[in-house]
Amino acid sequence: MMRKRHFVMVCIILLGVLFLSTFNTIALRGKVSGKIINPGDVTIDTVLTKADLEWVACDHDRNLAIPFTPQSRGGYTYDQNDTHLHVKETTDTYQMYVGWYSSFSSINGSFTLQFEGKAKSENQEATRLALIIYDNDTKAHVDDRGYIGSGTGLAETDFIPFETEFSYPGVTDFILFFEYSDGFTQYHNQEFWVRNLLISFGEEDLDPPVITPCEDLEYVVGSANNYISWILEDDNPGFYELYRDGTQLTGSPAWADGQNLSFNVDLLPVGVYNYTIVAIDVYENRASSTIWVTVVEPEKTSFGLISLGAILVIPIMLKSKRMKKRF
Repeated sequence: MMRKRHFVMVCIILLGVLFLSTFNTIALRGKVSGKIINPGDVTIDTVLTKADLEWVACDHDRNLAIPFTPQSRGGYTYDQNDTHLHVKETTDTYQMYVGWYSSFSSINGSFTLQFEGKAKSENQEATRLALIIYDNDTKAHVDDRGYIGSGTGLAETDFIPFETEFSYPGVTDFILFFEYSDGFTQYHNQEFWVRNLLISFGEEDLDPPVITPCEDLEYVVGSANNYISWILEDDNPGFYELYRDGTQLTGSPAWADGQNLSFNVDLLPVGVYNYTIVAIDVYENRASSTIWVTVVEPEKTSFGLISLGAILVIPIMLKSKRMKKRF
């Protein structure tokens, strides 16, 4: 009797351990399928100074329809240091843009430019300082701004502070060309200075993408139209990667803010699979989320046993009735 009780207690303990193990597995799986965020490191400079950029003195044909083709045909001198750019006409530079250029990148096509500018000329109508912006990929003209022009009425200005915000969606690599535009056949000893230049790109984006996953999925092997999905959100979306059990399934496609990414998971054999999406924004912040997919065998029914029982029982009942009629 004691042995029987011990056996029963051991069985109860084993069942309890099995239950707790199963519960922990389910709880763990629930955590994994939730939102998992891993912030990345920001490696993008948010402020550039004159000294951060490489500057080249050049001239360019005085025609904005011509792609940027820097040349050095002479007629001017130039100098620079860590804070200043300076150009001076020495002979005739008729029908030319003359000045300094440099290139930089802006991830979203927006930036703020600050600097102090000064211009000088023997003819107040030729006292000029302007900026032309080109697309560094195509060298095409994007924009131009006249900062100091003939309207000043001065042969020489003091240093004047300027601040301008620019935004060009779709353009990420820029050329800035500070120049004087010489439309005069006469030599006017044109000259300009740029100092304390600062290019800024707004606040750093330290926030990773937000990922909202669907529920974990379970389906019967061989069934169709089984999908999993995630919604990705970020002000500066970049690209994503999809993995199944650690193996990458996609390249690095782009995604848009608020996009719902859906993937078909049919044709899997029986088993348990983890699908993980990694979303990366343009500032290299990243987040990941995992959805578990369980593929099961079809449920076995007792229809066959019931039918077989009915086949056996019916003849017995009929035979019993016949025997009763005899008596």
